[in-house]
Amino acid sequence: MEADDDTWKERDDKFESLLKALEKLVESLAAEQNAPRRNPNLTCWKCFKKTEGVPKGLKVSTLRGGRNGLYLKGSICDIPCLFLVDTGTNITLLRADLAHKVKERLIYTAPNLTLKTATGEKAKIQGKLDASIECGSRKFQHRVYIADITDSCILGLDFLQKFKFTVDLEKNEIRTGSEKISLFSGSTQQRKRTSDGKNVQSR
Repeated sequence: MEADDDTWKERDDKFESLLKALEKLVESLAAEQNAPRRNPNLTCWKCFKKTEGVPKGLKVSTLRGGRNGLYLKGSICDIPCLFLVDTGTNITLLRADLAHKVKERLIYTAPNLTLKTATGEKAKIQGKLDASIECGSRKFQHRVYIADITDSCILGLDFLQKFKFTVDLEKNEIRTGSEKISLFSGSTQQRKRTSDGKNVQSR
């Protein structure tokens, strides 16, 4: 009888252990279902290959430079434009209508992704592309993100750090290596628009 009792006790212990393991598994699956998910199946518009989404931790200080913004002249994908230099933005942004001029290079990103500034302004991320950016006498290859912004392009901290640009606010210039490129303020840009009746930004 004692042997039978030991056998039943051993079976009960095993059953209880299996039951606890099953409960943990059910709890784990429930938590996984309730957790927010990022779409891993993002697809390139052109080649239909899976690709990465927008990086985490996006930070944007403004969606427009205005009178206090600092600009430089250049081009992106051979399209002339004015770049707003913004060290408070950690990615480089291109306005949507300009990006559509080189739409064959666009890479799809998940829908409904938005940027939000400290003042509550919002802009949708529509895609990204590996762009050729010309500043001064040099050209740079850099990943830019497409969004509904006011300025043609915002050069973010990612671009400035990657290519070792230094912004000198006292002299209103930006330096890379031995080259110095002049910056001008948004108020100067506004005066140009008023004097000749034209928008100096490429649209």
